[in-house]
Amino acid sequence: MRKCLEMQWESFAACNLIRHDRFSVKSKCFTTHPNSFFSRLERSPVDLGHEEQLQQKLLDEQFALLQGTVTEAAIIIQDAVAKVDDPLHIRCTSSPDYLVSRAEAALSSVAKMQAGHSHYLKNMEDAGPLLRALTQFSHLTADTIINGSATAHTAPVDLGDRLMENCRACATQSLKFLQDLKSKVSIKGADPASVRVVIQKVLQIAQDLRPKGVDVGREELGDMVDKEMAATSAAIEEAVRRIDEMMNQARRDTEGVKLEVNERILNSCTDLMKAIHLLVLASTDLQKEIVESGRGAATVKEFYARNSRWTEGLISAAKAVGWGATQMVDSADKVVLHMGKYEELIVCSHEIAASTAQLVAASKVKADRGSKKLLGLQHASRYVNEMAANVVASTKTGQEQIEEKDTMDFSGMSLIKLRKEEMESQVKVLELESMLENERIRLGELRKKHYEIAGVPLEQLGQDDSALSPTFPSSPKPSKPTLMKKPALAQKPNIPAKNMSSDVLGLSLGNADFQLPPKIFYGVEIWRLARPLQDLEMLLTKPLLRCPGGVFGIIVMLKDPATFHLQCPC
Repeated sequence: MRKCLEMQWESFAACNLIRHDRFSVKSKCFTTHPNSFFSRLERSPVDLGHEEQLQQKLLDEQFALLQGTVTEAAIIIQDAVAKVDDPLHIRCTSSPDYLVSRAEAALSSVAKMQAGHSHYLKNMEDAGPLLRALTQFSHLTADTIINGSATAHTAPVDLGDRLMENCRACATQSLKFLQDLKSKVSIKGADPASVRVVIQKVLQIAQDLRPKGVDVGREELGDMVDKEMAATSAAIEEAVRRIDEMMNQARRDTEGVKLEVNERILNSCTDLMKAIHLLVLASTDLQKEIVESGRGAATVKEFYARNSRWTEGLISAAKAVGWGATQMVDSADKVVLHMGKYEELIVCSHEIAASTAQLVAASKVKADRGSKKLLGLQHASRYVNEMAANVVASTKTGQEQIEEKDTMDFSGMSLIKLRKEEMESQVKVLELESMLENERIRLGELRKKHYEIAGVPLEQLGQDDSALSPTFPSSPKPSKPTLMKKPALAQKPNIPAKNMSSDVLGLSLGNADFQLPPKIFYGVEIWRLARPLQDLEMLLTKPLLRCPGGVFGIIVMLKDPATFHLQCPC
């Protein structure tokens, strides 16, 4: 058939039945695409119309798939906005670091979606890349909006408001872009650039909310560990030298009880510094063992860079130990010169114990359980705790020896003078209680800020505070304690006879009064009160430990103390 057509075409051309220009065009078409030319000649108009219908059907199906995907993507983003406005979502929190990771992932999905959009405009018969990009974009954008709102709940007011505003703007711009994809007229002009700009703003705010720290290159972490450990050792050696100088000065300037107290305190501080020095050496040896066993073919710096979080923990712990040693020496110097308080020295001892515990935890987190150097580090840690306890004990003992105790002699006071002194004492007690409660609240806020800067979730901080101080007031402004009832004047004691009935004990719990049955009080029966009082003490502490048998046991105890035996269902 094809050969026959070729012969006919040549005969037509020879007979000048076809013009020269058309012949040149047709011949060119024939020489370049002979199969296409003859296939078109062989096709009928019906076949060509059917092919166009199939092609149009394919385009419609691809566009319908795109419309369905766009609709579902819009629903996902709208659901994220609804969660942000939900009152139950107020209790949800997130960290700036996690928000940064979500925003970066959303930015990459925007780039993929833009590439898929360009591919679809070039070839509308293939919407696959755009559909995949839309699915990823919708989920990551919704995740960014939800976590941005959760992060704003714990952020400062100004940054939190800006973050919430940009999260809502991200949802608005995303829905606007998806709306442009639904129409064949506006799909060519759809541009996700506005979405990218808003997500970049969210990312910038999240980075601003990150805890501020020293920016150290990953390749410099290994050097920083060695430098900080060396600086800590140098700080401890300097502390020991300064303590020796203070000891010599105390021996020259003081004598008697003050000299004895100063020597005891400074000796305990010296022992603590030596114990910390041994701990730092043990920690350094353990770190070298960890690096040698875990680095493989990598260098030491590469190992520290690969484990950057662990390395930063070591650096932070070493800095804390060195700072604590310096603060302790300064406090000891002030105490010896009678310019400071003994409580400062006690607080510094506790701070050093906490810092060394942080160093131990950071050192042994990657250590082998059967390591001998780990065992040596644990022994050094216990020794540091013992020496810190010795510093506290020697400080308290010295404080008791030096401070003058006023004798309470009220024999020369009249009744009016006693009442006046009593009122002044009550006023002072109330003032001190108020100051104590306010200072506890201030301490709690300082700890929250410390953990917030260090990057610890506030939920964990709240659990720690509740476990450490269950008696602290929960409100930010505690109510003033009520004025204590003034006791009656002392009367001449009335000692009942041995055969006289008297109430041994009467207690009031809330609105219910529990009066114990009358009982004859003999001297030989005092021992019978010891066990009930011990049981009562244990029962009063059990509600703090959430023991379900606490309150029930108290009631049984008060009804019949003689036959009560402590039986806790726990």
